[in-house]
Amino acid sequence: MEGYPQKSETRTSETWVATVKNFKGIVLYRHYFYINQAFSDLDGEMSSENKTKIALLLPYFSTATKIIIYSPEGKQKATIDISKFADYCGDKRCSISENFAICSKDCPSGSRDNYCDKQYDRICDPDCSMFNDIDCYMPPLTILISIIGASSIILYILRRYRKLFS
Repeated sequence: MEGYPQKSETRTSETWVATVKNFKGIVLYRHYFYINQAFSDLDGEMSSENKTKIALLLPYFSTATKIIIYSPEGKQKATIDISKFADYCGDKRCSISENFAICSKDCPSGSRDNYCDKQYDRICDPDCSMFNDIDCYMPPLTILISIIGASSIILYILRRYRKLFS
């Protein structure tokens, strides 16, 4: 069965409610609508046996994560996860549309975010090739410097030892 709800400007005893909420649970938008009697007669949660299609035209919010449908009695009938469409910098989640350059709050330097940040932070960025991020080739350079330093100390000690016993 198909339902094409009519929009209602106000809440009445017959209107259903669709709320759009953000990741903090704050209601961003509330939409009141009427639907046919067959859908209204459903008891409890919607299940695969009593699927009903309705079309709602709701605005896009970059911070929206879910749509919740309430019956006229105020019972929650459906929850739709829309978090994959969210694009909000500051939600502590590096989403597919974010990277270090766009949102360093969610995508720290050196994280896999499809962006080579080339930051010297002692983290080899997995999005960089070995020679694009100095941190990726620093460990071999550090080992080389350590070997040269240790060799110099050993040579110095050997020279001092020779002078003492010569």
